[in-house]
Amino acid sequence: MARMSNLSRPDSKTSSMVPAFGYKRVSVLGDRDPAEVTQPQHKTVEAVAAGGGYRIVGWFEDVDKSGGKWDRAGWQDALAGIEAGEARALIVARQDRFSRSVGDTERAVSRLEAAGATLVCGDMPNLDTSTATGRAMRQSLSVMAELERNIRGEYWQMVKTRALDRGAKLSARCPIGYTWDDARRLTKNDDAPVIREVFLMAAAGSSLRAMARHLYAKTGHRRHGNGIKYLLSNPVYLGHVVYAEQIREHTHEPIVTREEWLAAQREPRPGGLKRSGTKTLLAGIAVCASCGRKMSGDISSKTPIYKCPRWVNDKCQAPASISIAQLDEYVTGVVLAWARSEGLDERAHDVRPAEDALATARELYRRASEALETFAVTSADLSLPPEAVRKGLEARHATVAEARERVRSLEAVSTMATAKTTLRDIWPELTVAERRELIGSVIREIRVSRRVGRPKGGAMIHKRVHIRWEN
Repeated sequence: MARMSNLSRPDSKTSSMVPAFGYKRVSVLGDRDPAEVTQPQHKTVEAVAAGGGYRIVGWFEDVDKSGGKWDRAGWQDALAGIEAGEARALIVARQDRFSRSVGDTERAVSRLEAAGATLVCGDMPNLDTSTATGRAMRQSLSVMAELERNIRGEYWQMVKTRALDRGAKLSARCPIGYTWDDARRLTKNDDAPVIREVFLMAAAGSSLRAMARHLYAKTGHRRHGNGIKYLLSNPVYLGHVVYAEQIREHTHEPIVTREEWLAAQREPRPGGLKRSGTKTLLAGIAVCASCGRKMSGDISSKTPIYKCPRWVNDKCQAPASISIAQLDEYVTGVVLAWARSEGLDERAHDVRPAEDALATARELYRRASEALETFAVTSADLSLPPEAVRKGLEARHATVAEARERVRSLEAVSTMATAKTTLRDIWPELTVAERRELIGSVIREIRVSRRVGRPKGGAMIHKRVHIRWEN
């Protein structure tokens, strides 16, 4: 946090004094009052100014900022103000309040000296840095300040290592299912059984949304998709503590067994096969004309729509929404009309993209089959309830069936592509993802404006939709 007071106006008594800025810094604020913490520095700076013939014309401060950081807002504002000619000195209570880095100190003092200003420190108010002796003393103070910071850092690291060795959890938030004891070690609480249920649901193939709903209903803890993913991947539930790439195993009682934890892990989707945009044709290509944000497809409502992502929190002045069916039909018609005008609907096209998609689908089918076989073989050794095993097998069978059907459909498209190689003939057989890729190759952006009034049907859609082509 950086602050500056208004510049004071000199009167006849102080007009002959040297204008100076006062600077205060606190490394760690905690629960303390900033004004109370910086008050001793404030008094020291005022005393140094009064004894040295300086007039304070502005105050700057940085709270909760390390002296080893260069980009402190208050510090940088003070230096910039001096360079602008607003003051001719910068006064600090101690040299280590100015900086705890030798390099940063020299860099900042060079800026002061280039502006014809002086650094004044309360611990050495008569230090004259224009002389060789004065510069050497200032550099010595900087070295000692940096050394003290480094020693504190090493001591802090040693303390953290000791805490990890005794099983303490070094994080601001206690994991769900545990509480801290007096020694900051983790002990299971009443939420622990629910956490195990979430892991079993993951092993059985439940969705992230279902697990999040279950967790909230049973514990009151709200976690969304990424939060559930992090929970499932957290080794703390195996009884391990991890902090800053350091791990201590078996420091507390686990909530799940290793078999349950492994069964709940999910493989990341292969590169290039993201969910976004595969269910809707124009999500991410269509943007809200008011705020410029990419519109997402909402297929949960009675009438599926593309909508502005800022609709919910009222951050958009005129959030747009439009029927998915209407926009897809309109844009598809525009693209095909453009293709006809360019003679592209009759031109033969390379079928290699379809072959690449088929190869990817076959790889996914192979992975899904292997996952099913692995789960079937190891489920007998897992300490999972029979119902969880049954659901897990059903989910993996469904994945295999979906992958198999995808391979068959692409094989059919690949076979037809040898005879049907024009855009007009291939378009009906293309998947949503393939149509999306084709549209994205010729259209850069589709800007959708908010609807005004209630026009019937899609007759007015051309007035709301503006297409920006790639060329």
